Amino acid sequence: MKTISWPGAKRRRVDDLLAWCPAGEIGATCEPFWGTGALTVELLRLGRVTGPVFAAEANGPLRRWWSWLLSDVDGAVGLMGEWRAKYGMAGDEREVYGEMRTRWNSMQAADPDGADTSALLWCLVYASTNNLARFNRKGEYNQTWGRGRVIPDPAAMFAPDTVRVLDDLAGRIEMHTDFQAALDAFFAYVDDGGVGVCYLDPPYVLQAEMYDANRWGAPDVARLMDYLEGLEARHAWWFYTDYLERAGAEHPYRQALEAHFRCQPVSLTGNARPTGSSVSSLEVVVCGSVVEEQRRQRGFDWGES
Repeated sequence: MKTISWPGAKRRRVDDLLAWCPAGEIGATCEPFWGTGALTVELLRLGRVTGPVFAAEANGPLRRWWSWLLSDVDGAVGLMGEWRAKYGMAGDEREVYGEMRTRWNSMQAADPDGADTSALLWCLVYASTNNLARFNRKGEYNQTWGRGRVIPDPAAMFAPDTVRVLDDLAGRIEMHTDFQAALDAFFAYVDDGGVGVCYLDPPYVLQAEMYDANRWGAPDVARLMDYLEGLEARHAWWFYTDYLERAGAEHPYRQALEAHFRCQPVSLTGNARPTGSSVSSLEVVVCGSVVEEQRRQRGFDWGES
């Protein structure tokens, strides 16, 4: 189920991600690197989540878009449709795209929380190269023109079944700015006896191309590794995607991850991360001890992804 196009989105991989989740109902989900929330949204669509959703999104425009969308899905769909009608030719005419991007940057500076700012962002992304967002260090949108791109009809994309799922999400989600806050909230839930799934899909430390001015570096990865230890200590169900190797460079914690956890290689097909030129890489799912044991009991072949 698609809501917005964004770098790193796992919508096309959601069936693979479901295979790493427990069977049956799930008490809560935690996605501390929310993005499009593809896994949680799909679990909600399947009616498998019974409790809260803990989330965090560091990118301000995207986080505000989600907050705006979930506050009134029907109203949001209508406003996105109005901006689409105005800039529907952006994929055909570079000047129209440039006008739209300039207008969004002005709106973002003047009224970052505004409904029109979020509605226009949705249209802008779909008219951009590869339907992907990118911001400079000033917070300005600077992704290039996507020649031939078509801004979809939000009324068609947000069909009644999709709106139902989003309304359900609105009643469950607890959205934070920082990934650590979402994980702290999940820890409190687990410590209180709750059971849930935590999926971690951070910016890849070995990925050179970034969609945001906020950089993800070694100190951030170190903090994330501490939280993996916290998830293990709580015997929580968690799994994590990242590159262990890319273009000759290695993940700073590759040896520790491979020594302590199952690191299952996965295909790069369908990843929405901007990859630039073709380079050798090793992308993996790192799974916690509970996931490994449950998959073993369920008879999964580790050759599967």
